[in-house]
Amino acid sequence: MTYKLDPEATAFSYTREELSATSDFTSYTVEGFGSEDQVNLRDFCNDLNKSGIKFMLANSNCEFIRDLYKDYSQYTFSLNRTLNSKKELRKQTTDNEILVCNF
Repeated sequence: MTYKLDPEATAFSYTREELSATSDFTSYTVEGFGSEDQVNLRDFCNDLNKSGIKFMLANSNCEFIRDLYKDYSQYTFSLNRTLNSKKELRKQTTDNEILVCNF
């Protein structure tokens, strides 16, 4: 994926990708979102940072993600969610997540 940065048009960027290798759910799309995509996303965040654009990213809290963003502030938290669009199949789950930001 190619990104175009315009610091004058973008003051803040928020990204949510909970698709790490340790996540139970790794595909919002048919293409999925694997480790290489995570590295590309980190590179994009690095570009945002170099351009002076503040960013916040939410992701799975795992060693791979913590290491990718080791140069940024990290905050961990638990999140309760309900999975499945069909009411009779829904289940409650608690996920450990991480917020990464450059401010």
